[in-house]
Amino acid sequence: MAALEPFEPAVKTGAAGFTVVTVVVTTTPAISGSINSAGAMNPSILVTNFGANISYVRLSVETSTAAGTTVSTTDTPMLGNTVRLFANPSPSGVAAVAVFATVGGNTVFFTPGEGGI
Repeated sequence: MAALEPFEPAVKTGAAGFTVVTVVVTTTPAISGSINSAGAMNPSILVTNFGANISYVRLSVETSTAAGTTVSTTDTPMLGNTVRLFANPSPSGVAAVAVFATVGGNTVFFTPGEGGI
């Protein structure tokens, strides 16, 4: 039944969106950021890999700096031009996100929200 619930992006009145946008690079440390869900409940993160290349994503509760230095090809692969929904590792706190690729050029969007899982 839960899979029938549509994904709803998190919004907050008077604030910019929560989506973290990264342009994929092939260097280390990789591009990283964080999603702060403090004071809210965002159990899901929608990840969109916009571009033709494979990107490797990492979602964790470590710091964004640590996530950026440890993300590698052993993390979750996302084929080019795909969208996947993941459980948020810290649904009411801060989750780190990081992206690495062997070929750069893609843009990866991390959008917290509810539903879909």
